[in-house]
Amino acid sequence: MTAGPLHPYVHDLANYEHAILRVWEATMSTAKPHLKHKHFRLDNAKLKRAQELLKVSTETETIDRALDHVIEEHRRGRLAREANQRFLSSGAEIEDAYGKLRD
Repeated sequence: MTAGPLHPYVHDLANYEHAILRVWEATMSTAKPHLKHKHFRLDNAKLKRAQELLKVSTETETIDRALDHVIEEHRRGRLAREANQRFLSSGAEIEDAYGKLRD
């Protein structure tokens, strides 16, 4: 029993897997890769260490995953700064419940 071709009944695993595959295939067939051929001089020890930490098999995948991590870390930092700024500008007062802070 399914609710539609892309929204399967979640308890029907076979249909769910097929629906996910159809969504993936549709996405992959329309996606245009933004890949460029680059040449870099890299520290081989760092590259191999990153490859081990990321548990990937190729150097290209290592660099791609490392870049993903940097981009995600930047996004998280930006969100944290924005949340902090919203808190500071909200006018909320912080109370020293344990009496450890001094003026």
